[in-house]
Amino acid sequence: MDGWNRREVGLVATAAALVFSRVFGLSLVLPNFRTHFEGVFAVEAVWIGLAFGAYGLTMALMQLPAGLLSDRIGRKPLLVTSSLLFVAGSVMAAFADSVGVLIAARLVQGLGAISSVAMAAVGEGCDSARAKEYQVKRDQFCGVLAEVGLSPHV
Repeated sequence: MDGWNRREVGLVATAAALVFSRVFGLSLVLPNFRTHFEGVFAVEAVWIGLAFGAYGLTMALMQLPAGLLSDRIGRKPLLVTSSLLFVAGSVMAAFADSVGVLIAARLVQGLGAISSVAMAAVGEGCDSARAKEYQVKRDQFCGVLAEVGLSPHV
């Protein structure tokens, strides 16, 4: 990449990987989420819909507070903490033995969705004159990750 230093490349790649992991994980479960969990928990579709939407709810509600908190404590500590929350929620969801636990797990996963903080870290850590170029490279990197990740599944 012309004129990029190692730090910038690492920062853009890391932010893209963090955001991609959340989106990719959600995309993998989307097609069979309802049918699978209706069979596992024997509950009405509304409860499964609530479990699916819980992630998006906490993700949306936490974007602004996460950004403000990262302004106070720094981007890196919040990125690490959020990633741990996402992993914890994923483990909870994997071992959920009731729809209530699944809903709680999805709420925790949503707390770990930190795209606004990842993008702020890229914006601050890279040359502002080339900010648009960084956004394009980040999106291209996410596209490459999606292609590599999805190709065995298609």
